[in-house]
Amino acid sequence: MSQNFAPISKTCAHLHAYHTYASDPTRCVEANHYCTMVNADMRQCIIYDSPGPGARLIGIEYLVSPKLYEKLPEQEQGLWHSHVYEVKSGMLVMPPPPEGTDRKKLDELEKEELSQLVTFYGKVYHLWQVDRGDELPMGAPELMGSITSDEALNKALPGGKAKLREAHKSKFGVDLDENAEKRKDFGKGFKIHPTVRLLLKSVLTAFLRLDADSMWKKQGR
Repeated sequence: MSQNFAPISKTCAHLHAYHTYASDPTRCVEANHYCTMVNADMRQCIIYDSPGPGARLIGIEYLVSPKLYEKLPEQEQGLWHSHVYEVKSGMLVMPPPPEGTDRKKLDELEKEELSQLVTFYGKVYHLWQVDRGDELPMGAPELMGSITSDEALNKALPGGKAKLREAHKSKFGVDLDENAEKRKDFGKGFKIHPTVRLLLKSVLTAFLRLDADSMWKKQGR
């Protein structure tokens, strides 16, 4: 007798990006997001360390529109991050499936998805610190964030943009700079929420949250 897998059968997008630790933004891990739409203003994603059959489930992310983000309490807002740099730099991509696909069709789907997500905010926790070699999920969940600038990229990813450009070409067959050019008008006029936040404490560390990307502001990056 078969079972009902409705929640995961609704997965509609695979997004590849990099996450950094809020407690140490120089630590960076690959994040393969498999996302479903809750409604027009919210998506939910399960995150794996790779797209392969042996992939490890390392975290979860929720994505919300500016409309929902602005309704959040101030303390809550500080736990979220933006996606503007990820999208407009060309970093965030929809990888092609292993069996290949029509590149033009995939580009159209990517444009439709990312032109919306560029304005969305994300809240993500990782449960498994695979980057330090843990064989199992250890300790408390780690709040994560996105890379928000060229300078932050250089600090988080060894080799910086040059290495990222090379990786995108070899893994996905896409040109980082061409992606950036195609997306330059995505989210035109959108501004990341500027409101000053309060002092928040995570389970293991305390750090000042200024706004949706303030882990970088605290680190001076």
